[in-house]
Amino acid sequence: MGNTWHKSEIKGYEDRLCELSCDIAMLTYDQTRNHIDALANDLERQARGDEARGRRKLASKLYDVVHSLYEARDRMDEAWKICEPYMDGYVEKKLDD
Repeated sequence: MGNTWHKSEIKGYEDRLCELSCDIAMLTYDQTRNHIDALANDLERQARGDEARGRRKLASKLYDVVHSLYEARDRMDEAWKICEPYMDGYVEKKLDD
């Protein structure tokens, strides 16, 4: 029986997940922070589901990952707060180049 929930590829990025990661990393740091937060939130939802199904070991590992992602989100937010005053017009200028 095949996996009907988790995917091994993302449409538009078939065999290019490294490219997707690089594209995300090139977002402004506030948007990268938001992406990390969304990823952590969804993995936390999955961990709660696994915990409810009695998959305690899997849920525990997912909660560990979620905790690390929330820490990464917070560090990215700190990076954004450092950069934000200097970003005015930068993104638009780079898009016009």
